[in-house]
Amino acid sequence: MLLLFLIAFAQTPAGTGPAVVSDTGWLKSDLVGYLAVANYYSSGNRAAAVREIRRWRPRRIGAAVDTLKQQSRNLRPSATAPGDIAFASVEAAVLLHMEAGLLALQTLHLAEAEAGTTT
Repeated sequence: MLLLFLIAFAQTPAGTGPAVVSDTGWLKSDLVGYLAVANYYSSGNRAAAVREIRRWRPRRIGAAVDTLKQQSRNLRPSATAPGDIAFASVEAAVLLHMEAGLLALQTLHLAEAEAGTTT
């Protein structure tokens, strides 16, 4: 259900967002930064985008997703006007979070294995 919801909500035209930013440089609009990271992921820079989104605090991601929900009226098959959000960005965000989540689970599993607490 969450995947369907996220797929319904994001992209900016390529090249319109800022460069990928770190959590120490919060943007005025976290949605702009969030979509920039998603677009960076979809452009083939997957490892860098995953590293970036893993640096973001859950509260920051939540704020970006909340803003995305509020901007859902701007969702379009392709972004042709300022403020439009293209479907492909939401799809990239879903894949980005899936990859980052799998990586987090692998890291957790390795830490449990090293500690001898695996099931």
